[in-house]
Amino acid sequence: MSLHMVAKHLRQLPPHLFEIEHCSALKTNDIGSLTTFLLLLSAEVFGTFINCGLIGSELTAQSKDVTEKLYFIEWYNFSVKNRRMFFTFQTAITQPYEMKAGGVTPMNMETFSDIIKSSYSFFNILQTVE
Repeated sequence: MSLHMVAKHLRQLPPHLFEIEHCSALKTNDIGSLTTFLLLLSAEVFGTFINCGLIGSELTAQSKDVTEKLYFIEWYNFSVKNRRMFFTFQTAITQPYEMKAGGVTPMNMETFSDIIKSSYSFFNILQTVE
């Protein structure tokens, strides 16, 4: 399917569906601006998905996995020095690690979903202001 066909199909969407016909790249017949718009949009969404969704969720899952595996270690066979280190480490990782943005917001799939929802809401608000 060519980009002209994609642009034609996007223009035929009902106005209330995505409010996408208000985008300036879709108002013109310039295939270059449409291509640039779609590539930049895809890159931003993909980058946010990788950084926020996949990496953050995987890090938390791996952290939980380490905690569970430590529970089944036969620590009683360790030397006294290693037991102390083991218990210190086990105490330190009782809570699963979460990667946080700015030290406040956890970076996971829920946050990614919230970012996409908020972005869409802001986009619609800006379109109604025009």
